[in-house]
Amino acid sequence: MHQRRLSLERLRLRIPADHYRDVLPLAGKRLDIGGHQIRLGLPVARPLDPAPSLYARAVTIKKFTEAGPFIEAVKRKLDSFDVKGRVELPRDQAVSGTANAAL
Repeated sequence: MHQRRLSLERLRLRIPADHYRDVLPLAGKRLDIGGHQIRLGLPVARPLDPAPSLYARAVTIKKFTEAGPFIEAVKRKLDSFDVKGRVELPRDQAVSGTANAAL
């Protein structure tokens, strides 16, 4: 079996800064993912960049399948994280338990 190395292969973990120390022991370790061996390199910590708008291809909230209540549930969830913004569904979106959403 030959090993190949591509510079585009990355494993990204989005974790709070106070949990960086939890992943440091993974540096240099080998993992088996679906029968493929990967070796982890040294971690690089980068802060998240703020974005003027966000788009999610799929957003689900259990028991919210109608557009109005779904949007209100999303607003409540964002408020609980102190995230400010406008929530909207694409005009042609039929809500059926999963919806596209933009913030």
